[in-house]
Amino acid sequence: MIALARAVPQATIVMCHVGGVLGYGAYAGKKDEVHAAWRANMAELATCPNVSVKLGGMLNRGAALNFRELPAPPNSAAWSSAWRPYVEPCIELFGAERCNFESNFPVDKMGTGYATLWNAFKRIPPDAHKPRSSRSIAARRSGSTILTEAGRIAEPHYSSPKIR
Repeated sequence: MIALARAVPQATIVMCHVGGVLGYGAYAGKKDEVHAAWRANMAELATCPNVSVKLGGMLNRGAALNFRELPAPPNSAAWSSAWRPYVEPCIELFGAERCNFESNFPVDKMGTGYATLWNAFKRIPPDAHKPRSSRSIAARRSGSTILTEAGRIAEPHYSSPKIR
């Protein structure tokens, strides 16, 4: 991602899901090691001014909290505590102007309700970021937008004209 951002500085790149941190499979049980590597990579990526990051989508990545093994569903305090180590560094490294909120709902419905999810985000520093849609990033810049999630690149979507 860093090489791509530097090779194509005119492209607007939006990193989804705080970089797609994983906490399962080969990454299971290595939370501190994975977090340190993620933070170092995000710090390097943040030096690329054409990259923004979406804050959210962490529930289905298994990075922060293995909710499937808990005796009861996590409340908003538990979710915000688990996500804070990922959200706060993004805001610190990229700045609020290069971060935008994403709920990732209804996908996140597999582990929490909408109100709990929303309240979890409200518990993470209240004035640290201003929620906005990802369209605002695309709208403020001209040129190509490349959306990424865990290293996958998607071409920009253009609506087809209506055929009459």
